[in-house]
Amino acid sequence: MDPLRLLREYVSGGRLEEVTTVGDRVHFGTRFALPRSARTAYKSQAKDGAFYDLGALLFYARNLGPTFKYADYFKKAREAGVGQVTFIDRKDLELYLTGKIDKSAAIEEGPQDLEPVEGPEAVDPGLPPLGAPSEEAAGAGGVGGKEGDAEEATLRRVLANELQLRDRNSMLLVPGRSFDKVLALLRAVQADGAHAPPTQPKKKPAALPVAPSGRYERETAQDATLRTLGAQQLGISSVAFTTAGAGAPGSRDAGPADGAPPPPPPPPPPTTRPGQPPQKRAREAGQRDGGAQKRPAPEQHGVRPPAPAAPSVRSGRPIIMVPPGLTSMVNMYNIGPLLETGTFKPVEQCRAEGVQKSDRLIISRTMGRAKPVAYEVTDQEPRHRRDWDRVVAVFCSGKAWQFKKWPFPGASSGDLLDTFQRMAGAYLHYQDEQIDPAVKAWKVKVYSLSRESRHRDIVIAQDFFKTLDAFLQAKKSTLAY
Repeated sequence: MDPLRLLREYVSGGRLEEVTTVGDRVHFGTRFALPRSARTAYKSQAKDGAFYDLGALLFYARNLGPTFKYADYFKKAREAGVGQVTFIDRKDLELYLTGKIDKSAAIEEGPQDLEPVEGPEAVDPGLPPLGAPSEEAAGAGGVGGKEGDAEEATLRRVLANELQLRDRNSMLLVPGRSFDKVLALLRAVQADGAHAPPTQPKKKPAALPVAPSGRYERETAQDATLRTLGAQQLGISSVAFTTAGAGAPGSRDAGPADGAPPPPPPPPPPTTRPGQPPQKRAREAGQRDGGAQKRPAPEQHGVRPPAPAAPSVRSGRPIIMVPPGLTSMVNMYNIGPLLETGTFKPVEQCRAEGVQKSDRLIISRTMGRAKPVAYEVTDQEPRHRRDWDRVVAVFCSGKAWQFKKWPFPGASSGDLLDTFQRMAGAYLHYQDEQIDPAVKAWKVKVYSLSRESRHRDIVIAQDFFKTLDAFLQAKKSTLAY
């Protein structure tokens, strides 16, 4: 008989006191004796889904009652070393054992059910009868020694009823799939490789011979000059392209170098026509003189062309724009010390020190300059086009509204591509703060400041002016920067 139904019969009938435990076996009165580890048909609804054994269900049934508390039962079961009924199974199992319900979704009937055995002292098949001596008492020649212990007998009976559906080899097989084609292809490739002649390494094509340039055999300008002048007949093998005695003291025949084109002939004398007024003759002579002056004079030997004119003097004071908001990292309160001495002070500190805000500030740049250079700093948009042309850099606050009133294409709508082509952009932020997402899309230089350490401020200021100088040099600015 199935251990679960047998236990339910005794619990629902109020005869649970007749069920006793002797060693590893559970005795149901004098009718049946089952091992405590016998598996029942009640399957746990927990994640593992294991079947409860008889010992776990018997211990649970003995703790049922009006004052039953699951926490107390769980503690006792752990101390007794028996399996515990899970919390989700407790209510359904209690209703089934007490006979309040006849069926449960957790019960799975199967070949593990034991056949009923009749008789006053009938026991489960494969187990020693009640009162029979144990294996140790029976000895090697007793019943226990011949049949084996109860667990082995139960295991043999369960294995005999099993139907093996799959094993390791059947799990690895794929029905309807075969690798014969792959093996045949592999054998064909191996056969072709065995009969193929050994491949010879490819030879590199020979390099084509390079004919000499013959530069020493060509006729040079000197040779052509000598042939023209008939130097071979005169017995002259070579001649230098310098005028004999050129520049020598007392030389009277200093002329153009040999081989050089002769100087142009002098202009013909002015011709006069009979009856021509003298004023018209003088005017024509002046036109001829002026035309001769406009022609470029031929380069004479030993005379260098005039040096290029020196670049024009730079003029115009550069303008640096800063944000007008008080929440910006830099504005008119603290931009002066940063660009003049390389010292950053928060806006709140400058206001607490009594710094007054002005619309325009003239700073003296000494970083990277032998002499101080004046820069104009402001947070007000210039009113004239000529002043906008002097704006060379801008410190960004990270918000597009800063450029809303600027007169460049796209600035009013937040498209600052043209704006940062005209001036250098800079953005300051603390190292522990995230960069504004809009700034990442702009063509600006990002500088990270430390909240505590101030010795790196001068490095940032120097880098700003270095970047600004490179930008203005690329733009070929004529401002005095």
